[in-house]
Amino acid sequence: MEIIIQDTLNLYKDMLKLPEGERSEFFSEELIKPFNRMFEIMHMPKMPEAMGCIEISGRDSKMIEMLDKLEKTDAWNNAKRTIEAAASRFENAGIPLPEKVVVGIFLGDPEHLAMFEGYTGMGSIPGYILIMIDPNEKNLPKLNACIAHEFHHNVLFHNTNWNFMTDITVGRYLLLKAWLKALQLVCLEKSILAPG
Repeated sequence: MEIIIQDTLNLYKDMLKLPEGERSEFFSEELIKPFNRMFEIMHMPKMPEAMGCIEISGRDSKMIEMLDKLEKTDAWNNAKRTIEAAASRFENAGIPLPEKVVVGIFLGDPEHLAMFEGYTGMGSIPGYILIMIDPNEKNLPKLNACIAHEFHHNVLFHNTNWNFMTDITVGRYLLLKAWLKALQLVCLEKSILAPG
């Protein structure tokens, strides 16, 4: 399986050098370019607000602070190692994996994410994982668990014919969450499990 970690760190830094009026186009044309097919499948607008991301104008100092926290924890390299470790466990169990997975770590809207401990993810479209985070001392240690959690969604929906929007009953959802916790326990320390 090919693992692509979108270099959102440097793309955000490049975007912050642009005048505010040019940032929306840069966001949709560069930052989220590898996710275009996912947005088409979901009929979702390619806008920061639709993704739960921080506003890209008027929040420069906050974005720089967030990028610094993520960079200091080596978030992008850790994301790749987390996917590699989880993929290895699935392969050892004989579970087919998507041909490719693209992972993007995006700066989350602090107000929107406050109800989610400052982070959330989306991995129900095989081949794509989005992480939105307002990094802090409580959620940074859980970031890898969140990535593993979303990767499990990728593998599950790669191997089932479920439509997450129409075919998931309460029972299936609870079973899905139990599987995710089991994966996290196998791959990560119990103290850093992601919520949900």
